[in-house]
Amino acid sequence: MVSREFLPAKARAWFAAIGARLGRTRAELPPQAENGPRLPKRGFLAAVGARLGKTPLERVVAALMVLFVLAGLAFRARGFLFEASAFWLDECVWAMNLTTRPLSQNLIRPPGFILISKALSVTFSPTETVLRALPWVAGIAVTLASPALARRLYQSLTSRLLFVAIICLNPAAIDFSKEFKPYSIGLLLHFSMILLALRYVETRRGRDLGLVLGGAALGCLFTQDLIFAFPGLFALLGLETFRKNRNHFFWVAGAAGLIVTVIAAQYFFLWRHLPKDSSEYWGNKYNVFYTGKGARNYLSWAFERYRDMTGLPGIRREYWQDGGMEFAQRQMFRTADRVLWLTLHLMGLMVMVWRKRWREALLIALPVYVLWAFNAAGFWPFGMFRTNVFTVVYMTAIAAMAFDVPSDPKLRWFAPIPALAIVVLPIVVFEGVWHSRKQAFTYDSKIPQLLERLVRIGEGSDGRAPLILDRRSCDPWRFYTQFHPSTRARFAELLSENYDAHCLRDDTLIPAELQRYATSRQAVWIVLHVGHGLDKMLRTGKLPGLYRISRFEVGPHTVMSFRRRAPRPPAIEQPLTAP
Repeated sequence: MVSREFLPAKARAWFAAIGARLGRTRAELPPQAENGPRLPKRGFLAAVGARLGKTPLERVVAALMVLFVLAGLAFRARGFLFEASAFWLDECVWAMNLTTRPLSQNLIRPPGFILISKALSVTFSPTETVLRALPWVAGIAVTLASPALARRLYQSLTSRLLFVAIICLNPAAIDFSKEFKPYSIGLLLHFSMILLALRYVETRRGRDLGLVLGGAALGCLFTQDLIFAFPGLFALLGLETFRKNRNHFFWVAGAAGLIVTVIAAQYFFLWRHLPKDSSEYWGNKYNVFYTGKGARNYLSWAFERYRDMTGLPGIRREYWQDGGMEFAQRQMFRTADRVLWLTLHLMGLMVMVWRKRWREALLIALPVYVLWAFNAAGFWPFGMFRTNVFTVVYMTAIAAMAFDVPSDPKLRWFAPIPALAIVVLPIVVFEGVWHSRKQAFTYDSKIPQLLERLVRIGEGSDGRAPLILDRRSCDPWRFYTQFHPSTRARFAELLSENYDAHCLRDDTLIPAELQRYATSRQAVWIVLHVGHGLDKMLRTGKLPGLYRISRFEVGPHTVMSFRRRAPRPPAIEQPLTAP
């Protein structure tokens, strides 16, 4: 064996450094450690306990956080890894446009999201799992990172636990992690900007600054709404670097200039080509733009939309099942829940002012008001709407800030109560779906099951029956019979053999089309999307001469068949006989 004296001095120093990093020398170990374990009998458990917290209360809170994270992961896995749902109307349109349109024609789609989704679609296939992969990964990342952001935002265990509970269990965040839309990615990017900015403020390392600036530069290619975070983000980074590290300040200024250039390029090539009347259309349909109709002014309208958004952390109330209560009782609890979240929001704003938490205010409050300004200019929807799912992180952070105040040590065990009472308890009492289907600003489709049933009905039929698709059924039918590899192979040919499909773009033509194709010998079929009005037409007599043969539902889809009433034979006049 080579003696250490024969090694160069640098090599001996190198080995000594490694030994110091690995631990003490054999001579420094206690006698029982030479032939046995070096750690005490409970060393591993003690290390785990220290990781969870120093006090019993900290460990209880950490254990609850772990449970919330696991529940959030399970809810996001259901409907993606197993019991996967089909694409609904909007997802089908996005998937077909991804295949048939160039990038320049996907005007409202973020280019980075579209390019990666198209690459996945071409490499694998345009299926639900492939196209929802990016949003799902983003949803998982938000869930796993929620305790880290809570630690950097709050000093109070109460605030940390409440923040993690809402983020992990919020139905909008869960449902859009299983949807082929960029809103889950937007939530992750807003989440990451807060986390990385606070990390840089704490460490002041160039590597951490590079992460936040790089994330901001790339993020604006994956979601347009990240622009609302930039004023607060760069105000914070600019002030911190100008005061404490001028070298870093120039990097911040350069990144801001680059991002402005990228956003301007997207506007020039994509956004400016959007229809000019789009805000009026969305305003009339969802009341997310002020249209000037009615006696109210913009300010009162906007305050109502803002009030609605403060309740976004508690949006689960909109989907409560009966819970053993009458409808009026549930409505009373819903109203109380809205008031509670509005109160927490206002308290959170006051705590930030009282405790002079200006950094947090720039990161979690200012983006909401930038969004408001964009709406006032007519550029972005305002209110509880699917494009604003990213505000879950801001509204949650502000509400949880209400508890981030010094408290009496005697009340320390109060810490888990808010999260358990206002997040977990309503789920236990009212939940009936447990995320087996999507509900928040979206819904599931059952179009493959509908196609399968129509194939069974058409077996053995004589000829091709006319089949009408209403305006909102056309695109799902087209996607699953022409683009989706599995359903196209299973059903497209059989459906073509048994049905003659006609696609409507105007639902007001439904009565005329039914009258056109229905005969007394052959039935006409019609596929209707959720929210159809055909039942009302039947009740009000707007389908004269037709009668319904069958009606069934498959998820949100309704299928009916009609025939024309056979004409009555003319009455034969009897000849008059002489008395």
